[in-house]
Amino acid sequence: MKTIATIIAFGIVLLSYSQNNYLAIYKDVNRDGVIMYPPGTKFELREANKELILDNNFEGVYTIKESVVLTVYPSWKNETDDFNLSTGRIEVLEAPKYKSKINTTSISSNGVTVEKELSNSSKLPNSKNVKLTFSNGVVFTYIDGQSRATLNNTLLKIEGKYLVYSDLGVTKISFNSNSGTVWWVFDPIKH
Repeated sequence: MKTIATIIAFGIVLLSYSQNNYLAIYKDVNRDGVIMYPPGTKFELREANKELILDNNFEGVYTIKESVVLTVYPSWKNETDDFNLSTGRIEVLEAPKYKSKINTTSISSNGVTVEKELSNSSKLPNSKNVKLTFSNGVVFTYIDGQSRATLNNTLLKIEGKYLVYSDLGVTKISFNSNSGTVWWVFDPIKH
């Protein structure tokens, strides 16, 4: 009985540990144009013949040296994000390695960076408010349980938690109002 309990406890620890890992995709070895997904996002990296190379149980850095297909299963939509890659790298690293103690993060997504302002909610106990000012002009706020986004003072459509649509593309935001943790990625419109 102790063995079963130990195995279950170990499995829970591994599951929660893997859910704290960010997935970062660099389409070139210079680490330009990173595409990031929040902790726990499922993915599969396969060779051209469909053989599995790695999945979300992987932790570390994988350098791409041949044609592969990366399939990501984002939680915010029913479709997958598919990447055909022949160079670059995949990084699956602990969330703390991507956190910054300053408001402006050096992490960019498709060339867009963000400045974060975090404050305590005056109306909701144990809750945080956030203002994200993106370098492309999009401004997202979450204040006392209400989200809002603008571009050049024009109100933008927000869907779910929190897909912000603009003429520039889609900004995907995850905000935990209890801890103040923010994750985001910007997907530009492809022309």
